Amino acid sequence: MKNLQNHSFRLKSPASIFLIVVLSVFIAEASVMLLLYYLPQRSLFIGAIIDATLLIALVSPALYFFLFRPLVIHIRERARIDEVLHKNEEEQFKVMIRTSLDAFLITDMQGRILEVNDAYCNMTGYSREALLKMTAADTEPAETPEEAEKYIGTLLETGSNRFEARKRRKDGQIQIVEVSSNYSNLYGGRIYSFLRDISERKQAEEQRACLLQEIESANEELK
Repeated sequence: MKNLQNHSFRLKSPASIFLIVVLSVFIAEASVMLLLYYLPQRSLFIGAIIDATLLIALVSPALYFFLFRPLVIHIRERARIDEVLHKNEEEQFKVMIRTSLDAFLITDMQGRILEVNDAYCNMTGYSREALLKMTAADTEPAETPEEAEKYIGTLLETGSNRFEARKRRKDGQIQIVEVSSNYSNLYGGRIYSFLRDISERKQAEEQRACLLQEIESANEELK
């Protein structure tokens, strides 16, 4: 690891790279000139070919060991670290979603359910295995194609959408849920949705509205 850090330091320093290249070329060219001095007399063309060949032969190993090889090691190590970090982020994301109190699901653009958490299973009454074979429409009673198209259109246009919907449990019970969806174009398009059961809240609001209406009606009769 220490050697890797040293390589990374050299790779991040333009001055170090420039110095290595200059010294490599200088030493190689000086060595070539000394060799050419002791070789028999030759034509200019032959001398140039020999000069270039020897220069490449002497400079290449230095550039390989001091620049190319550390660069490859650095890239491979960086890729390995990024892969580990990515896996860790995915695991943390899965743990957060799995333990979320709100229901969560991922669907593709065709509505196929790709992932759910325990809260969504509890909300719908289906097992995870059963849900992964279903589409989101299977739990949405009487949703028209026009409504689905409007929902997808808004989501694609704005990237997110928040609305209320009706969901049907496995036992046939209808729930009113608040949905918060976000769209990502990764993997051909994915929709990430959080759902919260607001059936009790909506029922309480309806009862309150009915009670207020009854009070108003009673006041009108007293007048």
